[in-house]
Amino acid sequence: MSQVVVAADVYLALSTYALATEKEETLAMLMGTTSGDGQVVTVTHCLFCQRKDKRKDRVEISSEQLSEAISYAEATETAVIGWAHSHPHITVLPSHVDLRCQRDQQMLSESFIGLILSVFNDFNGVQKCQLIAFRSVADGGDLVRQEVPVFIGRSDKGITPESLQQLYRIPAIFLQEENEFFNKAISGGSSNSSKKEKQEKLKGMQSLETSHYSGVYLRNMTSVLDKLCVPLVEAVEARHARNLAEIVLLKETLRS
Repeated sequence: MSQVVVAADVYLALSTYALATEKEETLAMLMGTTSGDGQVVTVTHCLFCQRKDKRKDRVEISSEQLSEAISYAEATETAVIGWAHSHPHITVLPSHVDLRCQRDQQMLSESFIGLILSVFNDFNGVQKCQLIAFRSVADGGDLVRQEVPVFIGRSDKGITPESLQQLYRIPAIFLQEENEFFNKAISGGSSNSSKKEKQEKLKGMQSLETSHYSGVYLRNMTSVLDKLCVPLVEAVEARHARNLAEIVLLKETLRS
């Protein structure tokens, strides 16, 4: 494999998702095409995945997420060609967990690639977002990274509806995560408990414990609304205002 080309709007979506949280890693599946000789991989679509493990240094692809990605690829007439995740506050280089996950996917498809976006790192007072593409190769009994040159493809069409849809999903993903972790906490570790079981669990909990879970849940939900939902609405409103201004300008140009 000689190079990976990431569509500009896909890179925008991936970097936005990565910058949405600096405490945990984010995960996305990549769709696109592979050249006939397998040397060039082009990423044209992405699908954001909900985190099942909120440990800040751990993100892996589940079978359910891979299945969802395959369905999305079929709907967009592409193929699943890789995965991407973020490294907040740490180096862009893949960890041993990343290398193992990448190797497992390469066993299914040799052209499968991995992308890592390192965010929230300070370089002499300047915040930079670093991006690498990699594959896993065996070196004796160990796995080592094989970096692949990665480029951001030029786009004259702006952001596609598919990438815009993924951006809109970011707040919903975080809200769903907080809701599931709260339900899991009050049901004694099982997210599959019935509503009645959850109510009985709450009755049996001490008032201090109940207040703790509820307080954390409210704080996290408020944080999502404040840091994600509000800025997203403001960005859409600003874009709408620019569109209206451009329409007025075009009408004036036509009249003259």
